[in-house]
Amino acid sequence: MHPDQDPFRFPEDSGNSVFQSQFSLDADNDSISCLWESRNGYSDGNGNDVVSLTDSDSDGIPDVSDHTPNGEQNPVIDTLELFPSDATMNIGEHLVVGVRATFGGQPRFVRPLMSVSGNSLSGDTVASLALTVLSAQNPGSAAIQAQVNAISAEATVIVRDTIGPDPIQNLSAMALSHTRVQLRWTAPGNDGHFGKASGYQIRYSTSPITNTSACTSGTAVVHSIVPRTGGIAEILELDGLAPATTYYFCVLAYDPASNFNDWTQGAVSATTAPVPDLTPPADINDGVIANANPNDVTLSWTASGDDGAMGTATSYDIRKSLSPIDSDADCEAAVSVVHNATPVPAGSALSTVVSGLSDETTYFFCIRAYDESNNHSSWNSLLWATTPRGNRPPIASIQSVSAALPGVTLELNASDSTDPDGQLCSANTSSYEYRWELISRPPGSVRTTGDISDRDKLVAHFTPDVAGSYKLQFTFTDDAGSCRGSDRSDTEIITFSALESIPGTGEFNFQDISLATGLLNIINPEIILNSQTGEVLVVLNNSATGKPALVTCDSNGNDCIVADISAGRGSSVCETPRPVIDYANQKLIVTCHNRESGSDTFGAVRCNMDGSDCTYTHLANFLEASPVPLIDAQNNKLLIVTSSYEHNRRPRLIICSLDLNSCNNTDLSAGQGDDSARELDAIIDELNGKLLVVGKNFANSLRPSLFRCNLDGTGCVHSDISGGDSTTALGSLPSIGIDYDSNKLIVATAPTGTFARETLHIGTCDLDGANCTFRDLEMSQGTGSATALQLLVDTVNGHFLVVVHNAYAQDRPGIYRCDFEQTNCTYRTIDAAGRNGSGFQPSAVLDESRGKLLFITRTSMHATLFAEY
Repeated sequence: MHPDQDPFRFPEDSGNSVFQSQFSLDADNDSISCLWESRNGYSDGNGNDVVSLTDSDSDGIPDVSDHTPNGEQNPVIDTLELFPSDATMNIGEHLVVGVRATFGGQPRFVRPLMSVSGNSLSGDTVASLALTVLSAQNPGSAAIQAQVNAISAEATVIVRDTIGPDPIQNLSAMALSHTRVQLRWTAPGNDGHFGKASGYQIRYSTSPITNTSACTSGTAVVHSIVPRTGGIAEILELDGLAPATTYYFCVLAYDPASNFNDWTQGAVSATTAPVPDLTPPADINDGVIANANPNDVTLSWTASGDDGAMGTATSYDIRKSLSPIDSDADCEAAVSVVHNATPVPAGSALSTVVSGLSDETTYFFCIRAYDESNNHSSWNSLLWATTPRGNRPPIASIQSVSAALPGVTLELNASDSTDPDGQLCSANTSSYEYRWELISRPPGSVRTTGDISDRDKLVAHFTPDVAGSYKLQFTFTDDAGSCRGSDRSDTEIITFSALESIPGTGEFNFQDISLATGLLNIINPEIILNSQTGEVLVVLNNSATGKPALVTCDSNGNDCIVADISAGRGSSVCETPRPVIDYANQKLIVTCHNRESGSDTFGAVRCNMDGSDCTYTHLANFLEASPVPLIDAQNNKLLIVTSSYEHNRRPRLIICSLDLNSCNNTDLSAGQGDDSARELDAIIDELNGKLLVVGKNFANSLRPSLFRCNLDGTGCVHSDISGGDSTTALGSLPSIGIDYDSNKLIVATAPTGTFARETLHIGTCDLDGANCTFRDLEMSQGTGSATALQLLVDTVNGHFLVVVHNAYAQDRPGIYRCDFEQTNCTYRTIDAAGRNGSGFQPSAVLDESRGKLLFITRTSMHATLFAEY
């Protein structure tokens, strides 16, 4: 009600600012709405005219007219509807939704519970509802629900689809043939990348398609492809295109509302292949052998074309076989040959030489022409030739040359050279040519080829001027005689060393190691050579301390220094040291008979090459006698062969890693039983990958036995290698080596014991223990001339040496030297300033690079080092 009692009239008073700012719902403050009083005959200016009326929920409407007298949320209704009941909207538009409720035909004011449902293809809502305002957001159908008490109503809104598929960005085109192209792309969706498009418009043009306008102007492709869900690959192959043509392609997708995407990827093209060439060159049927030599033939034919007999072929394939070639399949299976035939126009003459053939051999050939499309002619002819006999090369052969000495003339003998077909070819031997050449010499040498006398003969002579390695080449050129072909040649190269001296033939310096080093109580000295540095290493037991020591001297046995190699252990840690060098790790390994605890055990010391940083490793709880340490470089293992007390003096192999961290052992006796190797020596046969062990076999009448095993100790085979020699205790003190020139095992022994004379015996066997012979090499030295010994093989000079303790010669050291056939043997006693007793416990090495022999002996409790000069 207007403050001046004027009634409010709708709609004309709706804009009256006085009503808006001063309008009062209850002017007389009687708690009853003035609107209700006005409509029901009461005065809003009299606060006492409604005192008889009750308003239970104080909402300004008396109970007599209030449909919710107790303050209910909504009155009782029997109808509810939304308007509009259906509508169509565009994205971004808004709609006010109205609600109408009645009861018994009378309208009622209600506060409905409103909601909207419905999702688009993207999963987002189609529309949102704020109070009664609906906002269209995504294409699709939305349901609006209103709920009052148990009565509900629903309206439907359609949001028009104005979102098209995403543009295609990864279309690719690839030519499959001269008429076919394959297109690939990723399917877009219905709305952007969501859902599934309804169809594709695929177009092509011979002009670049870079935008939507150019795309819709292209030629449409008729296809049946049904779009897949967005994100899945699509593939379409187009046929019927023109050969050798560049085509541009585009793909437009559309949805059910005919919304199209745009073409934004740019030009996508593929060029079809040219029309294939299916016409092969013409077959070649007129091939002939124009010329046949011992090692080549000339083939001639008429050139084929590109297409049949037209044009020029691209290449020719020529093949050969020792079997007839009269079909294309035979030709395909034959061997291709290298040739220089250059294609020429069809009908022209062609020829080429096929070389690398053998003489006196029948060859069959085929020739096929190829064009640029790899079409080739067929072969159905027969083309063959037999090469004539040719002059075969001679065989140059040089007799072996033992090591020489500077200033001493050598004979170079090639008289074993032969011309195998000289007689057959009626060769003129006076036309043979011989030529010796010096092709390598050591530093400091001034020798040239001109220094070879008779260098144009089979037997020439040459005098080296300095020590070192020389290499000479002999060339033998024959005479072809009546055989086809030219004179042929063969060469052979010989290498020999000129040594400062020949081991065992020179004079010796000797030095008392004990006086030089202060080690005055020495037993069991052992010598080895560091072949990389030339240093001499002597390992010995210092009986004064009971500890092992290493004495390192220069190559001449001078400037010796001493190192304690006991690894910090106590006395008697290493009573019988046996050394070996691990070159791979630059370590010295020494096996040891250990009596530290008063009982016999076995171990090894591992040190740097100068004797520093030593460690001790325990290997066995029993004495391992006659130990021979070897390095198996092939398998990076340490092999120690022993006469094992734990196994009753049978031969035993202890295998360790080179760091001694992992060891195992195995019996090598091959069924020979106890005492089968009471004394032994061992060597690795590098040629055959075998371990060879020779022992004094008490189980076989003290004869020498060979145990031949794999390097891991398996597969051992025993052989009696006495060769039928009945000498008592023939197997005593064995020392062995290998002559690889004749693949022979050389065995030195000295029979000891009752009725034995302790003289040197030499045996030779095949490396498998067969074909053994023994002989007594006493050389008038008498009983006791070899009470201890060591055999050395001088491969450079084709000899072996045996250094002995000669008790027959007042216990002095002696040297036996023989060629491998034992046809030329010598002996001499080494005089250490007239000292008797200077030859006990000899241990020797060869310095082959310098042609020197070095050995160590024990004199009383001193050690003497003998160095050849």
